[in-house]
Amino acid sequence: MSGSRTNSTGQPGSRFRFAESSELQKGWTELKSQRQARLEPRRLFARLAALPIRVKLVLALAGVVAIVTLSLTWLTLLSFRRSLERRLLETCQLTARHLAESEVVKAHLLSPTLDQVGRAELQENVLSLQRLGIEGFEYAYIADHTGRILAHTDFERRGEVLIDTLVTTLSHAPHPLMLTSKKRLEVIYPVISRLRRSNGDVQVVTVGFVGVGLSKSAVFRPLHQAQSAGVAGLVLVLFISGFLIMLVAEGMTRQVNLISEGIREVGHGNLDVEIPVLTQDELGKLASEFNRMIVSLREKLEMQKYVSKLTVQMIHQKAFDGNAEEIGKLQDVTVLFCDARDFSRVSENLPPEEVVSLLNDYLDLLARVVERNRGVVDKFVGDEVMAVFLGP
Repeated sequence: MSGSRTNSTGQPGSRFRFAESSELQKGWTELKSQRQARLEPRRLFARLAALPIRVKLVLALAGVVAIVTLSLTWLTLLSFRRSLERRLLETCQLTARHLAESEVVKAHLLSPTLDQVGRAELQENVLSLQRLGIEGFEYAYIADHTGRILAHTDFERRGEVLIDTLVTTLSHAPHPLMLTSKKRLEVIYPVISRLRRSNGDVQVVTVGFVGVGLSKSAVFRPLHQAQSAGVAGLVLVLFISGFLIMLVAEGMTRQVNLISEGIREVGHGNLDVEIPVLTQDELGKLASEFNRMIVSLREKLEMQKYVSKLTVQMIHQKAFDGNAEEIGKLQDVTVLFCDARDFSRVSENLPPEEVVSLLNDYLDLLARVVERNRGVVDKFVGDEVMAVFLGP
């Protein structure tokens, strides 16, 4: 007796656990594939959004040009095709009608006994159509009222019989019948003769049929040539438009890149940057305004040299807190007045350049000491420094 666990059916329980885990794994796989299918369009849009502006402009404008060009080409070719179809049908009808209304053809079809001379004349009428050089002409034939072909441009097809349904249709409704396929168009004309009866009445009788077939490929050859020319023209238009779009996009993105580089330099503290203005459009105006902003910033920083840092801090605080009310405030401060000893005697014995250099070094060193002790230099008066320290 085995010690393994079994269920009520006597099968090991591990087999059920394995089946359960397999179904669970299959479910997770299907869920993962469905999630990936949903995320695929998002990834595609994310990749498109991450493309450079120049590439986006080229793709967008090239797509518009392609759609417009394709639409115009399609409409032109469609109109051309309809015109060729009408021309093909009219040519086929006129050719068959010309042969069907021939008195020679009617006379031979009315003859109860058609001899070799009559057959030869019918064959000559058929071959005369072939010699006309009609574009797309394939064949022509003449059949009697039973549908048996008496003359055909292809000699081997003489003696064949038309389909009974065609003969019946043309006999009861003596109107032209058009048969079309992918390769050719065929028009069958009934040969009508008017017979006078003994009582004087006129009877319309179908004495035979005339058929003419034209090749669609030959007639539509100009259309195919126009389609090839349209494709070549579309490629040429896309190439030229793509090149022009690249030039325009290059100019636009170049100005944008220069503005971006200028902003990056300003962010690093470089206020000596100046962006070249390449165009006179909105991007060019933006570059000009950016240059004016940099000049204004340089002027403000230059002016701050002559204003105490405490005043600058107050200006900044007011700029960020514009709704704050301007009210007076009592504050205990300590004011320091410091000047150089015997500066007048020293300045009299030194050249002006050395005096200015010495004074600058002295004032710079003193300003650092004041700031290191949380003070603010209020002003410089000659060799004197006035500093303010908050608190007693």
